[in-house]
Amino acid sequence: MTRKIIITSDLYDTDMPVGAIMTVTKEHSNGNVEATLDGAGEDIKWFVLAECFGEYTPETPLWRDMTDAEKGALLLAHHEGNVIEFNNGSDP
Repeated sequence: MTRKIIITSDLYDTDMPVGAIMTVTKEHSNGNVEATLDGAGEDIKWFVLAECFGEYTPETPLWRDMTDAEKGALLLAHHEGNVIEFNNGSDP
């Protein structure tokens, strides 16, 4: 599963604003990471200090709240034998 982080410090100023979502590309043993900024359209890797980010856990929609297109995509993925990740509510 791809690890996502959210920037929680203004140490990086406007280049990486508080609330920016990033995809981790490399983890260091001291907790620091290298990550790319989501939605930037570039593969620039940023070195992010451990104290400047938190774990990003997007809100998972309930089946009843999904659009027909989202439900269809899940059903097609299941039919094609693709792996579907889910949150059963007991994960931290």
